[in-house]
Amino acid sequence: MSTLQFGHTYTAYCWVHGETVVDNGYRNDVWIYTYGGRGVGYGYVSAVYLRGEARAGLPASAQC
Repeated sequence: MSTLQFGHTYTAYCWVHGETVVDNGYRNDVWIYTYGGRGVGYGYVSAVYLRGEARAGLPASAQC
């Protein structure tokens, strides 16, 4: 487990449905597979914490 930094840009590869996350008035069950950079590595982050629409800008066809 690691933490992505606010304001940074990360590469998103695909998305999956998973556990619903509710934070700051937003609710979503989409998780984005991403690369957080050296020292963070690869992993999933809730789309609630990323910019964009329900899939954080990924197309529907990018499902993992």
